[in-house]
Amino acid sequence: MPLNDTKLRRIDGKPYDGPVEIPDGGGLSVRISPKGLITFQYRYRFNGKPVRLKLGVYGSMSIKEARDAVEVCKKWLSEGKNPAVYRKLDKKKKTESPDIATLVNEWLDTPSAKDLVKYEYWKRMLKLHVTDLYGQLIVDDMDPTHREKIFLAITKSGSPVQAGNVLVKMKQVIKYALRRKRITSNSLMLLELTDVGKLPEDGERFLNDVE
Repeated sequence: MPLNDTKLRRIDGKPYDGPVEIPDGGGLSVRISPKGLITFQYRYRFNGKPVRLKLGVYGSMSIKEARDAVEVCKKWLSEGKNPAVYRKLDKKKKTESPDIATLVNEWLDTPSAKDLVKYEYWKRMLKLHVTDLYGQLIVDDMDPTHREKIFLAITKSGSPVQAGNVLVKMKQVIKYALRRKRITSNSLMLLELTDVGKLPEDGERFLNDVE
């Protein structure tokens, strides 16, 4: 019988004396300690030898995430790759991929950024609108809708022109990161100002590159 949250929640973190292992199907199962620690694992064979691969712990990993991880492992197996090795490489790659806060801070340390007339202003604005809210997000893991939300939130707060200003600055951040091969995704560069904000009207100013 497939795993379900109702069953696992009854066990999680409580004294347990039932079966050590409960299968889900397709090689996925959970291993349960006497203290109720639930660990997702994937059993498979590679080069004729049995392998048991730990995927994660219930609570920090959902059943769906565990099943998705198994599908990725099966794809690797079909390509002749050992999931135990490639999962470690995948984790290492994600760990090394910079988050938004790191990239913004790296750009703010550049001579071109420090030469901005309104450097301190932009340091505050990027902190307020970007890094304080989204700084922990890994840039290469974000899809276009994630990026849009950063600027649409500024527009929804009543500052559509500022949303455009912040987009312009974040494009500079991303360009700098791309030139240094810190990231591979350039999807933010495809966003137009009118996708997330608006051009200034009479009496309003749109900041130029030296501001």
